[in-house]
Amino acid sequence: MKISKKWKIGLFLVCSIVLCKGYAYTIHAEETGPDSYTETSAVNIQKQDENNQPVSGADLQIIDQNNQVKEAWTTDGTTHETSLEPGTYTLHEQQAPTGYETSDDITFTVTAPQLENRTGLIGYQYSVVHGDWSYRVRTTNQDLADGKIVYCLNEHRTYPHDNTYTELNATSELFTQYIATNITNIQAFQENLKRVLYYGYGSDALGLQKTYNMSNLAFRRVTQVAVWYYTDGQITNIPDTPGSHGSYMIYHVLVDSDLAVPNSIQLKFYRTDDSYFQNLIGFVRYVPLTITMTDKQKITPVTPNVPTSPTVSHTIQPKDTYEQSTYGVQTGTSQSSVPYLFLSVIALLGFVAIIKQKESFD
Repeated sequence: MKISKKWKIGLFLVCSIVLCKGYAYTIHAEETGPDSYTETSAVNIQKQDENNQPVSGADLQIIDQNNQVKEAWTTDGTTHETSLEPGTYTLHEQQAPTGYETSDDITFTVTAPQLENRTGLIGYQYSVVHGDWSYRVRTTNQDLADGKIVYCLNEHRTYPHDNTYTELNATSELFTQYIATNITNIQAFQENLKRVLYYGYGSDALGLQKTYNMSNLAFRRVTQVAVWYYTDGQITNIPDTPGSHGSYMIYHVLVDSDLAVPNSIQLKFYRTDDSYFQNLIGFVRYVPLTITMTDKQKITPVTPNVPTSPTVSHTIQPKDTYEQSTYGVQTGTSQSSVPYLFLSVIALLGFVAIIKQKESFD
């Protein structure tokens, strides 16, 4: 039986779609592991000296209440960013840098981020002239241009159209209940969504829009496609719109890269009050818990300077030297002869006096 060209093309397209679907779900299946993820909070650790200057070379540990080491690292002069589950922890300095004393342990408590969740938000598409056609949510008092940029989670539902939403902290339970993808690793899933939103349109932490000369509309669309890749298991065609020459490059940055995301990002889930419409996803930044450990410099004992005894130098005067000249005249260096003459006269007078006294006795 001869198969027509049209049937061949049709079979090729069907096989391509099946393979793409399988590829999409295969990627998600690689994110394996038990779904035991607990929501975490951002914690920043700073190491400094008494002058508030960063200290490098300190070996630090974070120990949980079960005396298990959760993290260990050596400071490099920058803030150490981490995320911890709610609980009580100890910051321990295992080894202080040279020249510093070891700091005392610091005990601290981590709680879930206390973020406002709003109700009665209005979802809409910002479709003004020259707009980005982005999906947004706003309060009843906000202008259309001031709404928060968000992204759709349910590709098969209707886009938001002035319907109401409830803002919630995104949790594994919400994702499990409201999205189509079978999530096997909720932590990896959330980190992937954070990366797409943080580097995608609306945040653009890397400046991708300027780098690839993207229009607002094109950048927004490729970011939405990247979101659906994770939430709906879809590999959707990259939108071909004016100003979209960098769409493929940006898509792979958002989906395939392992770019780091700040630990202080909290995903926000916007649950529709009418299941006819899509649920939405966005994020907020919050102030992390900051722990500062200060190292004191070691005090080196000072040895007092004991003055040494002064060295007395004795100058030896040269002895008088005499030389006999060839003419019988005494030459050389000599002290004055006057004292000797004076003493000789005194001695002579004394001798004369003794003789006279002796004669008087006789």
